[in-house]
Amino acid sequence: VFFARYGKELGNNDAEVKLWFHLHRGLQVLGLLLATAGLIIAATKFETETDLLHRKIGIAVMTVGLFQPFNAVIRPHPGTRFRPLWTWMHRIVGLGALVLGMFNVFEGIKR
Repeated sequence: VFFARYGKELGNNDAEVKLWFHLHRGLQVLGLLLATAGLIIAATKFETETDLLHRKIGIAVMTVGLFQPFNAVIRPHPGTRFRPLWTWMHRIVGLGALVLGMFNVFEGIKR
């Protein structure tokens, strides 16, 4: 999140901004792959009550994460009418997933 938020501002030209975007996308894909692996491990190795808050939050965060590739496909081009709305939605949803995910780590540790 820190890199996504501040990395773009480090770019002085189009090539550096494009590099930032590719690194941002690559790190997101890596994070989603690791989270998916964690979900698969949790689903196959641990049997717990279905109403655990940790499980519910984990499913919600993973749903948001798995939605992100679709979100990238519908991303409006810069300068178009809906791009500012999309940008704010992307930031709010991403930050919400981050906060819920961090909370969920500690919720899982409590168990």
